[in-house]
Amino acid sequence: MEYVYLDSEIFQYMKNKVYQNSIDGTAFEKHILELSKKYIFPFSAGHLRDLSFSKSEYHKVDLEYLNRISRGCALTMDVNNLPQMVCEVNIFTSFSKILAESKPIEVQLKVKSNESFSIDMTALSKKTLLRPFLESNHGIWDSGVMEKFISEVQNNIDTPEYYKRFRSEVAELEGKYSGTNTLINQESDYFKRLAPFLDFLTTNDLDILAGNFDKTLESFLSIDGKKLECLTLPEKIQLVYSILDFNSIFKETIKGKNKPSNMSRDCEHLYFASNAKYFVTDDAGLFKKAKFVCNALSLKVKVLTSKGFVDESLSQ
Repeated sequence: MEYVYLDSEIFQYMKNKVYQNSIDGTAFEKHILELSKKYIFPFSAGHLRDLSFSKSEYHKVDLEYLNRISRGCALTMDVNNLPQMVCEVNIFTSFSKILAESKPIEVQLKVKSNESFSIDMTALSKKTLLRPFLESNHGIWDSGVMEKFISEVQNNIDTPEYYKRFRSEVAELEGKYSGTNTLINQESDYFKRLAPFLDFLTTNDLDILAGNFDKTLESFLSIDGKKLECLTLPEKIQLVYSILDFNSIFKETIKGKNKPSNMSRDCEHLYFASNAKYFVTDDAGLFKKAKFVCNALSLKVKVLTSKGFVDESLSQ
């Protein structure tokens, strides 16, 4: 039986009978139950991880509701890193395991390049986040500098001001360094490999972005000598989703509870939805990115809003 993946927000709309704008939680739940003979609506580690961030007094009732709608069916990861369905799962035991874990699926960037470059430090801004690492290495850009810098970014990723500053600096790379040798010699093989990613940073046409995205991925992965085909599905999704945040078309607002690490949880949902018939979300940012990621990675799942899902299922 095929499955439909609902994001956590959709489950909350139904449980709390939310009625606002185009959302009618009660009517949507009724529709879901009517489709239960045709589709399974499973839960995943992504749903449980989202729930782990809510107040503990809501856990029991939320788990019971999730278990009822999913009919005890859960999505797990098989030996090939692909989603698989398992039924008659004890959701409370699964949730306890999630609480004991530290974080969701992440992709780690290890820099393996042997290339190094001498940087003109007098032309490099004193405020750039990268500068202290270059200064400690006598103005030499190499894999050691890059790994230390990436480690700092990962450690500070949930500090909103730091992440916004980092994202801004990355987005400005093309404008600052294209046509000048301040950072990297423009004639070097390294820069030529990086050029498509720099072009991506300033592209504001979605069609051009999509058409050139294979080259963008290849360019970004050249930083540490990886190939897309060597990555697992979770790593591919995390990679594409994260890169999109550095382009103005997809950039998300970072404030309050909307932390950069939330993107890892979005990626986890998209991973578990990747083999579904439909992925249903009313989160505008997630919807936009998920559609692009699915197209870029040729994932079979169709991304819809709750209204779009109702309309499509009623038309069949």
